[in-house]
Amino acid sequence: AAPEMTRWCLRLVALLSFTPAKAMISAPPAAAPQWLIKVDATIAGTHLSYRTAAWVYSPGPDYRLKLYAVGPYFTGPIANHATDLAQIIAQEPRAAVFNGGYWDNYPFVPAGLFVQNGQTQHGFDFAKTPGGDFGQSAVVCLSKDGQFMLRQTRDYASSIAQIKQDCFSSLQAGPFVVEKGESGIRQLHERDFSIRTILGTNSAHIPTLIIFQQPVHLLVAAEFLRTKGNTTRNVVIGNKSGGSGLQSSGGLGLLDAVNLNGAAGVVCFFEGHRVAGYSTLALPSAFSLQPK
Repeated sequence: AAPEMTRWCLRLVALLSFTPAKAMISAPPAAAPQWLIKVDATIAGTHLSYRTAAWVYSPGPDYRLKLYAVGPYFTGPIANHATDLAQIIAQEPRAAVFNGGYWDNYPFVPAGLFVQNGQTQHGFDFAKTPGGDFGQSAVVCLSKDGQFMLRQTRDYASSIAQIKQDCFSSLQAGPFVVEKGESGIRQLHERDFSIRTILGTNSAHIPTLIIFQQPVHLLVAAEFLRTKGNTTRNVVIGNKSGGSGLQSSGGLGLLDAVNLNGAAGVVCFFEGHRVAGYSTLALPSAFSLQPK
């Protein structure tokens, strides 16, 4: 397997070279963000001063999340298969359609656990640390009726059989951005400054999809995602009193949240309208989320 940095470089080059010029010109403007976030904080000697924005969608407590296999990697009979996101968007006009999960190179192939309708499409072979520690990644675990929960990969990494017992479909993604109401991101990494697709849930198990349409650090995103309150949807994230750590003036109050994708791989359409990215992109795994 290629080293971690090589994988990310290959992905970025592939994505930038793959996006058709026609799609870039003809695509409608992205949906307006609903949350505006100002960042003004110093972390470990690095001062951050920028603005970011997030589009946020929640279908309510009675919802259905569906996992799709996308693109030419998959052969033979397979449930929920699409050639690209455009096909899913056409099939599910009321849904939020977005991609996620680990993937490698062009033509894009899975690079982490991918179990769909009880069939293993790809096993655990993607670690977020050189030592093979899966602790930073999560498993999006779906039931047969389209409900989901987020689980730690390390709880399942030794047994796909256990995953299949607990989950009708499952996808490895990461990192865990919020876990049990606390930030899952411990350090500031400049390479993490990117647009983002994040999927989370609150204490009532209601799902929330977040698309950061402008770049954000994962450490900053975590503070916004886990903080409760602020109906104005204008948030300021700064240092806590005394200068240690971050605090946000408001946020989504999520209990758990996982990063699904970043950079040029972010694609989301809602009810057929573009939120981010281009529907011609065929990364190997995607979701639809909508009320039942």
